[in-house]
Amino acid sequence: MNAFVAILALLAQPQDPPGSALERIEREVAAVADKARASVVSVTASFTAEFEPRSQVTESIKLSGVVVAADGVIVCDGTALEKAGEIKVKLPDGREFAALLSGIDRRTSVAVLKIRADKLTPAEFADPKDVRQGIYAIVVGNMLGLKASVEVGFVSGLGRSIQVGGRKYEEMIQMTTAVNAGDCGGFVANSRGQLIGLVHSSYTGEINDIESLGILRLFGKDYADLLPGASSTMSFATPGSTVKFVVDRVLKHGKMVRGWAGLTARPLEEGAREQLALAADQGCEVWSVDPQGPAAKVLKRRDVLLSIDGRPVADVRALRRWVAELEQPRTVRVVFLRAGQRREADLTIRTE
Repeated sequence: MNAFVAILALLAQPQDPPGSALERIEREVAAVADKARASVVSVTASFTAEFEPRSQVTESIKLSGVVVAADGVIVCDGTALEKAGEIKVKLPDGREFAALLSGIDRRTSVAVLKIRADKLTPAEFADPKDVRQGIYAIVVGNMLGLKASVEVGFVSGLGRSIQVGGRKYEEMIQMTTAVNAGDCGGFVANSRGQLIGLVHSSYTGEINDIESLGILRLFGKDYADLLPGASSTMSFATPGSTVKFVVDRVLKHGKMVRGWAGLTARPLEEGAREQLALAADQGCEVWSVDPQGPAAKVLKRRDVLLSIDGRPVADVRALRRWVAELEQPRTVRVVFLRAGQRREADLTIRTE
């Protein structure tokens, strides 16, 4: 009797739409694109550049942006906006607004814009724990100025460090998704249509057919960074967790505020850990020190950090987050090894 009831219940359930597995995948991808498209905007930044004495040229560049709050808060890649004279945002419904640049985090190149609009459709942020290698990375952006174009790929790497336009960016998402001119600042979605990141840049290899970089000289990225000549199969995105952090700080303080120690660290190699007789939860190596930063007064390259402010140091990402999340300058006690000798000193972490 129970088996008969179970069969009836199974037959009563709605069946999958007809079609092949590929058709079902198509429908899912199209649904993700539709969801993301409602939050994707076009950002136009205008510049007045003086290339020769008494010769001024006004040019503009189109990027992508994402709505993150219904009352008109937009995020975009900020590298192209630092020297913009005018910024405009066009919504999915065609309305256009002048945008106020609320703040830029130069460490991550995330910009926060504000427009006088409401009842917008904000992006839904993915849980950082769900962002992993192998998941879909579906980009919705304004490729080559074409509204809300879609490209499909996968997350191929996490925690990447890249050098773009003379700046180093940490914790980047590596993707197989092709990105083009106009996609910068675009929506990177997972299979649920949630935001996992913003399009940052792509790798295209050598580009030989360039006569002039023109307006791109103004904001530090070169042609391959922002206006690639062709699609790239290796691209990078700023993680959604980073985007949310920047938005929260800018809205709270009216500008970007983050802690800065002026150092980079890397995990300690197992051989070095054994040689120094350190536990698994102790120690990371100072890899570089900014000569203008706070750490330069205390630490040197190759020092081994043991603790900061009484907190054991081993997880480089956790250390980076802890420093960045400081909202006020703070003097902390650092314990470290130099040439195997234990030392202690005070380090004043600045905010910027």
